[in-house]
Amino acid sequence: MRNEVGFTLLEVIITLLLTMTILSISVPLISLFKTEDYYTETSARQLSAIIQEELNQSRSFMVRSEILSFIDQQQRHVVIDQYESVVRRRVDRKGHEVMIQGVRNIHFSRKESSIQMKVEMMNGAIYKYLIHLPK
Repeated sequence: MRNEVGFTLLEVIITLLLTMTILSISVPLISLFKTEDYYTETSARQLSAIIQEELNQSRSFMVRSEILSFIDQQQRHVVIDQYESVVRRRVDRKGHEVMIQGVRNIHFSRKESSIQMKVEMMNGAIYKYLIHLPK
């Protein structure tokens, strides 16, 4: 009698067939569990809302490509600009408050009765918001 050790060809083929079937089904299922990154979108939307509120209460403002500056009700000079990968808010050139992180680029452009803000995040997402100017 021979000492048989190992698998037969039929067993190997059936094992490979089952493995390939399970893998082909599992790849689409894994994509269903992929979660969206809502943090960056929420942060950009919140930045837009804060700037809108600041402009509503400002006395005057100035828009440049990467800088938004205005004079608030207490006669303070407020500047919102990008510093490295954050958008910051500075008051009278003293210190800064981080408003949003993970920013690759921010751009402001003046339209007729609004300011368009375009925020490009490090993850590649681009958000555009219209900030309406007070009358």
